[in-house]
Amino acid sequence: MKRPRKRAASVAVIDIGSNSVRLVVYESMTRSLISIFNEKTLCGLGREVQTTGLLAPDAVAKALTSLRRFRALCRVMKVGRVYAIATAACRDATNGPDFIAKAERICGVGIEILSGPPASISSRPGAAALFTRSAEHGARWHASTSFKADTRCG
Repeated sequence: MKRPRKRAASVAVIDIGSNSVRLVVYESMTRSLISIFNEKTLCGLGREVQTTGLLAPDAVAKALTSLRRFRALCRVMKVGRVYAIATAACRDATNGPDFIAKAERICGVGIEILSGPPASISSRPGAAALFTRSAEHGARWHASTSFKADTRCG
């Protein structure tokens, strides 16, 4: 008698960008990703980085509140694995490391800070989740060929 195949655990990606914070949950980590949940909060983390060098305090508060919600949603949805990435604003801001430390405590996972133009691809819904797992290199992010890089996003 055949046993029913065990369903693969769902996977979530938290994308902390210069303008928004997004949670995308996928049914499982397979070749064809099927998103089952997608939520975005416009925070504007990067709106003052060019002028003050800092993430705006109100934007930080809004982003951290969203991350708390995302963590609760992942718990309720029983997500198997959560990956988190951050882009330009967190990388460039003087208070970026402090924000990342708080965000990591809230999310319960390390946050990979992407650098350069490939980071812009991650702002596309779900593109950040197209990754492969490698024993030697940990989580590696790969942009989907179905998403076009737009270096104006961050």
